[in-house]
Amino acid sequence: MTDAARIAEWIADDFYGRRLDFSKRPASGGGWSELPEVNIVPKGLEDPRRARLFLTFMAAVDKMVDATRLWSAGADLLQAHPGVFDPATASAMDIRDLREILKQGGVVRFPKRQPQAWWRIAVSLSEGVGSVSRLVETGRGDAEDLLRDLRSRDPTGAAQYPELRGRKIGPMWVRMMAEPGGATIDRLEIVPVAVDVQVRRVTENLGFAATAALPLDKAKPRIQKAWFAAVAAASGIAGPVRIRNTCAALDPALWFFGKHGCSHCEQVKRRVPFGRACQACRFPAPGPEEPEKRTNRERREVPEGLGRRFAEPFGTVAWRADGTPFTEEDYERAGMDVPTPEQLKAAGIDFDRQAESATFETRRGAKRAERCNERGAAMEKRHLVDKLLEMRRAGEPRRTAAMTHLFGMIFAEDIRRSGSTPTQIAKDAGNKHWCGYITDGQNLAGYVDVKPECLNRWRP
Repeated sequence: MTDAARIAEWIADDFYGRRLDFSKRPASGGGWSELPEVNIVPKGLEDPRRARLFLTFMAAVDKMVDATRLWSAGADLLQAHPGVFDPATASAMDIRDLREILKQGGVVRFPKRQPQAWWRIAVSLSEGVGSVSRLVETGRGDAEDLLRDLRSRDPTGAAQYPELRGRKIGPMWVRMMAEPGGATIDRLEIVPVAVDVQVRRVTENLGFAATAALPLDKAKPRIQKAWFAAVAAASGIAGPVRIRNTCAALDPALWFFGKHGCSHCEQVKRRVPFGRACQACRFPAPGPEEPEKRTNRERREVPEGLGRRFAEPFGTVAWRADGTPFTEEDYERAGMDVPTPEQLKAAGIDFDRQAESATFETRRGAKRAERCNERGAAMEKRHLVDKLLEMRRAGEPRRTAAMTHLFGMIFAEDIRRSGSTPTQIAKDAGNKHWCGYITDGQNLAGYVDVKPECLNRWRP
């Protein structure tokens, strides 16, 4: 047996056997039976089909919230409004009524996107087509077919199972269907661990895969491959009978170990033994002096994949260098913990509003680009650039800026030829904010958004 296989066995045995050491940690002891999807579901649902429906809908909204509180609210909602967990009833509801019920029930963090996903999942399940729907109804399925069906789209291109199709939540949902959902799933051994920042933290600290320099989305395949190999070489991975000896059984143990084990060590900046796997930990041992504390305003570069953006932690909320907050995708790609709802609220950040704003800006940009291209084909480019240069030589920078606003565009090739830049025009005009499209006369070549703090970001 390899060292990796032995470590995987230790993690699973300590987790399912409740042998993890919480004596020096603020959290109380727990294990498999204390996970909210395991602890809460059996109390009110004895029918396996209803349990799988409950697990499916709740898994779709289990994002960036306190899991115990969320699943408890879901159990209360099931008693008050059982219809929202029934695909036929939920799919027939007006989306506004469904949204109001879910909001009042306290099970949605994002009150526009998540109710829409809930309704779309209900529609897909009520149609009774595909392996996901058959599994929920009959309790039988194939792991590969299920993962493929979760990522499927309808003829219009819309996702059949939004909020369940991701590379993290998809394998997790399959595991939930088996345990505690009671389904029999063939080829469950192909389901990988659901990699997030917690699983990655354990993997790095134990030396299973060197992924520190990679963004999370590129690190996931390496991490999954490492744990696949460890499980295959192990003599047995503890867990409930339906998922035993698979990565599906190891997955919740890894997440729990990272959440309550490695995270605490990183917070106190020293090793605090948590389980037998800590014998292989590579986290730096405490030195003779306490490590120097970094200020909240100290910046650190985000791993490759986020381009030339920087994160500035304020508590645990990250910001880009241009002053805009990180989106959910930024946190995942940077391999950072997503802040709690309380931290986001204190910082005045609303991910739902961010997504709406981005969608609005994209649509508005497309309309402006269309108008820009139509106008650009008919304009005399040289006349425009010559006029701009003439105004600059005559010392009329404000008229220059006014002209760029009037036309809403500048020609990229002529900007380069003239030696000027949109940022220079903005500086000359003394404007606080200048924006416009760059076009070659036929096609849109770029968009310039010039603010005082990012005047130098434009590149021709």
